[in-house]
Amino acid sequence: MARDYAAAVEALNSLQSNYATLKAIRDTGRYGANDLAIPEMVEWCRRLGYEPSALNKLNVIHISGTKGKGSTSAFISSILSQYPSRKSSSTPDNLQSPSPSTAPTSPLKVGLYTSPHLRTVRERIRIDNSPLPPHLFAKYFFETWDRISHSSHESELLPSPDQHAKPNYFRFLTLTAFHAFLSEKVDVAIMECGMGGAYDSTNIVPAPAITAVTSLGMDHLDQLGHIIENIAWHKSGIFKEASPSATVYASASQPAPALEVLERRARDQGKTLQLIHTHPSIANNEVPISLEANFQKLNASLAVAVSSAFLSQQDGTLQLPQPGSSDPLPKQFQTGLAQTKWAGRCEVRHDDKAGLNWYIDGAHTLESVPLLASWYNTHIAQEHEPSSPRILLFNQQTRDAVALIRSLYHELHQQGRMPFTHALFCTNTPYPPDHPKLVAGSGDASLVNRTADETAMESLSVQCALAEVMKGLDEHVETHVLKNVHEAVALCRVIAGRGGQTHAGVQEAQARERQAAEQRTDKGDRTSVLVTGSLHLVGSVLEVLEGEEEEEEEEDKGAGMAAWRSTRA
Repeated sequence: MARDYAAAVEALNSLQSNYATLKAIRDTGRYGANDLAIPEMVEWCRRLGYEPSALNKLNVIHISGTKGKGSTSAFISSILSQYPSRKSSSTPDNLQSPSPSTAPTSPLKVGLYTSPHLRTVRERIRIDNSPLPPHLFAKYFFETWDRISHSSHESELLPSPDQHAKPNYFRFLTLTAFHAFLSEKVDVAIMECGMGGAYDSTNIVPAPAITAVTSLGMDHLDQLGHIIENIAWHKSGIFKEASPSATVYASASQPAPALEVLERRARDQGKTLQLIHTHPSIANNEVPISLEANFQKLNASLAVAVSSAFLSQQDGTLQLPQPGSSDPLPKQFQTGLAQTKWAGRCEVRHDDKAGLNWYIDGAHTLESVPLLASWYNTHIAQEHEPSSPRILLFNQQTRDAVALIRSLYHELHQQGRMPFTHALFCTNTPYPPDHPKLVAGSGDASLVNRTADETAMESLSVQCALAEVMKGLDEHVETHVLKNVHEAVALCRVIAGRGGQTHAGVQEAQARERQAAEQRTDKGDRTSVLVTGSLHLVGSVLEVLEGEEEEEEEEDKGAGMAAWRSTRA
């Protein structure tokens, strides 16, 4: 078997649990409570060759929460990257370090582990704010694969190696991240919980440097429980008595019952819970942040507190703001906040050729909808005429999609006008089967998802139901159901009156929308597209949009090279 990146992704996808398996587990009613989750993960870690205590070398910053934990982690990574490492990258471990006055300075080497990915699975494991390059991902993936395959075990918790057993998809990626970070000798590893906290695969670090909880809400109810207290219990499971920090941190925007649980769980571990409010300089835009929505300001402020606490812990000589205070933010913090890149969250893309503005955010919980609506409405009011087309591109394949679409419509309708002129509902599948990228085998298989209900995907039952709900909310909205994102993006361009190619099956809608576009008098008026409901949908939209940009760049390079050769002939 090849040992390149494509082979690694193929092998990783084989570890996904299919929909039928997940449904059978859910139907037992025991999907979330798994007291063996951490002991099993510890055994997998040992099979990889590491005792959990070895993970303490990573100086882990552990982040849980319902909303904003990925954005908060990205802010922390960007801030810490502005500071120098205390160890010389040019000095081998077995040699004496040079004196501080002569030691070369290099930035902190920062590991970042998040989920889910958008376009490529490499996004989940980053070093210095960049995804692992394909060759390194393949290297650490197969080293993890081989060690687990060939190792012995001393526990009855796990199957024996000769059964070719492997951890599931998320566990395996977590193990690969730990292995990569240890091998690369990062100075700090920021680990975002995948789901919950207490039983999460990331929660095997005995003594994390800092732990923090972002805003809590109702999500993953089957796994975590149907009341906010249960969810808070899971999320606060990352608090550890052995952590060197006497304080654990949390966003101030917590429901009162959840806050009581967080405080009690912190006390149980001998820690003080500190609530972090929005920093005044961030609140008044004196310190700008790259993720522009107002709700991101609290995430950025939590990141400031966590970063300050970690840096103080590592080097007491640094002049840093007290966590949670209104102290002025150092230049390094300001630069880190301004330079944070986190795609698919409050992202705006301007497509001048198509006359489109894309507003992209993966909001997928009822608590996130009002925040999304406020951010979107602010842009619509400032950047679009009331008469311009407003398109919704939406999907949510597993959660209560109907409740989400109703909530989104009502939140936007409160602004006093029809939220959308068009609503497009499609699956998360990026391309049709006969797309050239798939035919040529040049696509990244990272977007393969075997956990979805294939029958529902094929029949478009979820999308058809959402279209009916939208028609019931507003009979004037033009609704379309599409099989894939490529078709949906093409139809958005047709609605904008800038052409576009759609896959077979939507030509009638294409012709109708072209005619409507020709009747609009102001061809310079931009069309808005709100992409939301699922991070998986967002990832597929970015795959299509960025894939087109990459193809155009390659064509331009080819044309430029041909022109250069002609001048040399």
